[in-house]
Amino acid sequence: MMGELYGINWLIPIAVLFSKGAISCGFCYLYFATVSYFNSEYLGLAIGLTNVIGRSSNIASPMVAE
Repeated sequence: MMGELYGINWLIPIAVLFSKGAISCGFCYLYFATVSYFNSEYLGLAIGLTNVIGRSSNIASPMVAE
């Protein structure tokens, strides 16, 4: 919004890259944090769901940033 409001066109690609990186880092943290919260038989499901949600958010982040 700041890039469009003030006419700073170079800010939009940086916002897209930052949002994609932040989503990836956040879900990587969740990916590794699930080990202590779930039993072994549910760990694959929990990690798979975290991966799907993280990738889906990563796909949507350029649309949200613009």
